[in-house]
Amino acid sequence: MKFQRILWRIVATFVIGVSSTVHAQAFTNAFYTLVEGSSLVDECTFCGRPTILLPLRGTFELVALPPNPLFARYRLTNINWRAGGGVSPAYQLTGTGEYRVGGEVAVVQDLTLSLHINELTRNFTNATPLPVRSFPIITASLVQTQNTPAQTFTIELAAAPFREIWFSTTSGFTSAYNNLRG
Repeated sequence: MKFQRILWRIVATFVIGVSSTVHAQAFTNAFYTLVEGSSLVDECTFCGRPTILLPLRGTFELVALPPNPLFARYRLTNINWRAGGGVSPAYQLTGTGEYRVGGEVAVVQDLTLSLHINELTRNFTNATPLPVRSFPIITASLVQTQNTPAQTFTIELAAAPFREIWFSTTSGFTSAYNNLRG
């Protein structure tokens, strides 16, 4: 009988610990920006042309979905990414996706995307479930799920929840404190 109580306490402690970990990760909507390390790779395994590797830039929104007992769930919306331009091929990526983070024994992530790359729909999923960085930073290697011999895409995703801030230092850039002293 004593053994059963001890076992029950261990299981209860584990379940409470896991659920509190998932709920601690949960947050409301956030605006994400792709950071250094994000890239798009375009390969043609059939034709043998050189692989095209381009930096990937852009933004998306992460919207909280109702969590389940093990995972915090999010919807990626307003994906607006671009790669290339100038002398290299230009790619425009738009679409949606779903991101799950949490787990029972170890923290894992699951990211699926449905993207329009220059008007063609491509689906992606993460190559490995283990996150490299702690949430809310999102890093993942994404592979195309319906490969074609003529064109296969892979994405290295590195994103952080912040917006770019633009300001000018050429005029009117003074301390708020100096403005208050008059």
